[in-house]
Amino acid sequence: MEILTIIISVFGVGGIISGLVVRKIDKIDKKQDRRDESRVKENVLIVSGLQAIGHLSEATAIAQKNGHTNGEMETAFTYYRGFTDDLNAFLLQQNAEKNHGN
Repeated sequence: MEILTIIISVFGVGGIISGLVVRKIDKIDKKQDRRDESRVKENVLIVSGLQAIGHLSEATAIAQKNGHTNGEMETAFTYYRGFTDDLNAFLLQQNAEKNHGN
């Protein structure tokens, strides 16, 4: 009878330990998934920023070539402002998540 009790208790303890390990692994996986999503969004913002800078550079070159600015500069400024607003919103969200543990 004692052997049966020992076997049952060993399986019970093993089940508890394996349950805790699986739970910890799941928690780590979820955290990694959130990091991956943030990295993807960050990469999109980086490319968007490069595009915005490219638009500004192109509009500046055209304005210098023609000797005056035209609507192209305003369009480039609008595009760049939109990028900076998106970047600031992303950085604020990341900061809030880091500070509040989400």
